[in-house]
This record gives sequence, C-alpha cells and structure tokens, in this order.
Amino acid sequence: MNRDTTEVRESPRSTRVGAYVAPRYRLFRSLAVELGLRYDGVSHTGDAVFSPRLNLSWQPRVGTSVRGAWGRYSQSQPLAGLQAQDGIGQFFSAERAEHRVIGVEQMLPRGLTGRVEVYDRRLSNQRPRFINAAPGIEMFPEINWDRVRIDPERGLARGIELLLARDEARRIDWSVGYALASVTDHVDGRDIPRATDQRHTVTADWSYRPTSNKWRLSVAGVWHSGWPYTPQVVSLDTTANTPTTFGIFPSWKPGELNSERVPSYRRVDARWTRFFDTRDGRVSLFAEVYNLFGIHNRRGYSKNVSIDPQRRQVTFVRANEDWIPRLPTVGITWEFGGR
Repeated sequence: MNRDTTEVRESPRSTRVGAYVAPRYRLFRSLAVELGLRYDGVSHTGDAVFSPRLNLSWQPRVGTSVRGAWGRYSQSQPLAGLQAQDGIGQFFSAERAEHRVIGVEQMLPRGLTGRVEVYDRRLSNQRPRFINAAPGIEMFPEINWDRVRIDPERGLARGIELLLARDEARRIDWSVGYALASVTDHVDGRDIPRATDQRHTVTADWSYRPTSNKWRLSVAGVWHSGWPYTPQVVSLDTTANTPTTFGIFPSWKPGELNSERVPSYRRVDARWTRFFDTRDGRVSLFAEVYNLFGIHNRRGYSKNVSIDPQRRQVTFVRANEDWIPRLPTVGITWEFGGR
C-alpha cells in the first residue's frame, strides 16, 4: 500500500535582516572612492550573505569623467516566491551576481554629451526557473504543454553601450544610443540565450517644450535584433485508417530551447503632456500612443494542424504570434507636497 504525505504550512513566517555601509573618500581632487559592504540574512532560506562593493570616480580633466564599479550582489527567494504551482516544496538559497562596469563620459561642444559604458555580469547559484516555451499567453501557464524547467549552472550578461545626448534645459532635447549585448544561461554543458537576448539595439528620443514649459511633446523609438524563441514539435498518431474512417491525433512539445529567432523589433511611441501648476504642486494630463504606427512585431510562431479526411492529407499551418498593436492611453498625475 502506497501513501503520499503532504505537509502544508498555512501561516509561514520569516525574518529578514539587512544592513549596508558605504563610506566615501576623496583621495585626490580628481578621484573619489566609495567602499561598500552589505549584509543580508533571511531565516526561511538560511541566507547569511556579505556583499562587498567598490565604486570609483575619476575626472582627469574638466568635462571628462571616468567611472568604474565592482560588486557582489545577492537576491534571496521571497517568502511568497515558493514555486508550489510547479511542484517544488522547498526554498533555495540566494542567487549571486558579480558586476563589473566601467564608463567614460565626455562633454562635447554645442551642449552635447557622449558616453561609453562596458559591463559584465556573472550569475551563479541560480534557482530553477520555469517558463512557457510557446509564444501564446495562457491563463494557467503552469498546466500548459509547453511548461519547461531550466536549471542553469551559471549565467552571463555582457555588453557595450554608446550614447550621444543633448540636454541643456532648452526647448529641444534629444538622444541616440546603440548597444551590443548578450545574455545567456549555461545549461547542460552549453550556452542558451535568454528570451530577452538582443544583440543589437538602437534607441532614439526627442522632446520639445515651449519656453513657458506648460506642455511637452516626446517621441521615442527603438529597434533591436530579433529575440530568441523555441520552435514547436508536432507529433501525429494515427487513430483510425480504414476505407471509411481517417483519424489523426496531434500532440505538441517544445523543440530546442531558444534555438531560433524572430525578425527584428521596431516601435515608435509618442506622448503629449500638459502641466498645470497649483498652489501645492503640479497636475499633469497626458495622452500617449504606444506603437504609434501599429507595427506588427513577431513574438513567435505556433503550428496548427489541418486534417482533410477525404483526401487523407495533413497540413501544418504556421501562425504568427504578435506583440501588442497600437495602444492609446490617457491619464492624469498629481504631484503635491507641503511647503
């Protein structure tokens, strides 16, 4: 006789303690150093983690800034983050990350600013992660056929970013940027790109405001290379094949994780804001259009099966799954505070 025992804690409790110290020193007129140390203790995961950090800022000459940072960071699993819906009944110790960043910012003529930044982020001790490999949006994703468990041995995110901007508190501000980046997980001996891995990214922002500063018009655009997606594998089982009957039972399963890519993504957003100053603050009315030109950006593809019993033919049809189309919104914000 087999018995299954399930233990349920109806009112789980936990104690979380955090402390952080970051003294800052100016060793020379052009060089500033910040040393940091953080402690995180979490009872339900058994974490007791010390995380050191180091930040440097150097100004070799007027208009030039060089910044560097190194640090270790931890992220404990929250009490409400137990993955019970996927059959996991235990908490995991904190995920770890080591960051390295170095950047140079240069003031240029005509109010321009240029910046170059290089970063490297190494992930370790990652928790199991569950994703839905198909592009569809499901009401109960944990029971769908495309649910996949990922157990990364380590992860890596690195890249370089370039930015050119003009912002002098005048009527017109703008910026353009480019980034070359990658983010991967090392799973079962090979590197797999994450679902948001985008190798090339170009961004642009433009805004206009009158001298009265009563309203503001902003336009932003983005283009990036296609995100990875997981192809679907369809299996067919013949349930009936007689002179009068023909039946096929299709079943789906995920293919190789994130092994293919959708076409590049592009979008333009626009926002108009009207400001009203009050005695105690400011009221802002805004109208915004997400994806102004209604561009169809692919999220992935799904395979459908069409059966013709008379001809005894089976046809696979690939359907496009898209991101959000054009979406207008309006809103109001109220900023207030005592004098």
